[in-house]
Amino acid sequence: MDIEARLEVFAGKGIHLDLAPIRDLLERRGNPQRTYPSVIVGGTNGKGSVCSALACILRQAGYKVGLYTSPHLVDVRERIRVNENLISSAEFMRILDELIEAGGDKLTYFEILTALAFQYFKDSKVDVAVLEVGMGGRLDATNVADPLVSVITNISRDHCEFLGNRLIEIAREKAGIIREDGICLTGVRHKTVRDEIERIAKARGARLYMLGRDFRVRRRDREVGFDYYGLYGNFRFLSFGLSGPHQIKNAALAVGAGEILSRLGFTITEEHLRRGLEHVKWEGRLERVADRPVTLLDGAHNTAGIGALCRALKENYPGKRFIFVFGCLADKDYKSMLARLRSLADLIILTHPPTARGRPTSDLIPAVHGDFEVVEDPVSAYEKARTLAQKDDIVCVTGSLYLVGAIKAYLRKFGME
Repeated sequence: MDIEARLEVFAGKGIHLDLAPIRDLLERRGNPQRTYPSVIVGGTNGKGSVCSALACILRQAGYKVGLYTSPHLVDVRERIRVNENLISSAEFMRILDELIEAGGDKLTYFEILTALAFQYFKDSKVDVAVLEVGMGGRLDATNVADPLVSVITNISRDHCEFLGNRLIEIAREKAGIIREDGICLTGVRHKTVRDEIERIAKARGARLYMLGRDFRVRRRDREVGFDYYGLYGNFRFLSFGLSGPHQIKNAALAVGAGEILSRLGFTITEEHLRRGLEHVKWEGRLERVADRPVTLLDGAHNTAGIGALCRALKENYPGKRFIFVFGCLADKDYKSMLARLRSLADLIILTHPPTARGRPTSDLIPAVHGDFEVVEDPVSAYEKARTLAQKDDIVCVTGSLYLVGAIKAYLRKFGME
């Protein structure tokens, strides 16, 4: 039986915001998450980019790094890596069997994968783990770890049915990763949200460092990158391996976390920071997979993410004609997402992400307000977009990581990546 088949029983359990089940299991396993230091990264968008950048910085410094992220694009093993290497299928199945025997069959899909990552990092004897929060923070399974540093990237409306409809409610959930007497960095800009995070940090006796107040970045042109004015040092002419102006803030948070770790006993030099940022890669984030026409995959899956994508496209490809392949999940604000795409798109091809959670294209049609086509199958939609595009146009697949994953799987199958 393959991994996905083994995980089917967990996939049907939905989302259960309660830390007791995973805590009980990990207690029976000797709390593997406490056998190595960790950093936890929450927020609405940019979590994966910050995690991948910080992990790359730590690897450049010579550390053995466990990296746990979600969701995956093609292979569930993408979520669990040590020094860029995916967990092997054999190790995955071995640990999964051990966790089920210890009572892990009661967990949800995300909880069992989180527990598996914790155990694998212990077995691999990592020096440090970088953990991406799945949803929220306070009741997310990753929050059973005891991080040296917590990072909150930004906060906007998403997963409102679980986290609340008001930004201040969402902020309280996200701030659940701030520890008593801990350290937190944040890139949040909304004043009400910043004030709430600051209030929570103060109540917990935690040190809070805000991007734009305690450390900042100054962007240069695209050729020479950006300058960083940090907590303990200033670094000029940095460059980042991920594309888009929004990624500069993510880079700053990763560098800030690296600076904090350097004061907590980790040997991280300016050269490690520079090389880490330069070499970072993160699939499905403005990822260029083809030329003539240029074809991009971007996992923007909420309104804020789509907004950042559009700003990056206008800056990176001025004056170009854009064709989007778009599909999203049923819980997303598709009207706002499509409104932002419409401001840039010459054509939108609507499709259905390969999941039962996908929003039907029939729902999307009234919200398009412009030239569009409907192609239900994602791969066929991708190929149609490339067929309709002229050689100087830009094709962009976006709206859902499930959709991006389907196209990556197709490209990988035929060696077109």
